[in-house]
Amino acid sequence: MPEKPILLTEHATRRYVSLNVTPEVISDVVRHGKKRRMSKVKWSASKRTKRGVIVVIFAEYSEFIKVNTITKGRKSA
Repeated sequence: MPEKPILLTEHATRRYVSLNVTPEVISDVVRHGKKRRMSKVKWSASKRTKRGVIVVIFAEYSEFIKVNTITKGRKSA
């Protein structure tokens, strides 16, 4: 089964540029990060990277994945 394409909203694009994160990191977080369901189609995925914890909020549809926003999580002690 081929992977679903990941589409970024305008807001998500502005966020990843301002956080200095690459689209490859976003794709990695969505596909391999720790996921938590927020609603029927909305998910939150997080993963620890060398830039800190990256959290991606996205909606998963049958044809594609739409990233709504990206943020940095807390730094662990």
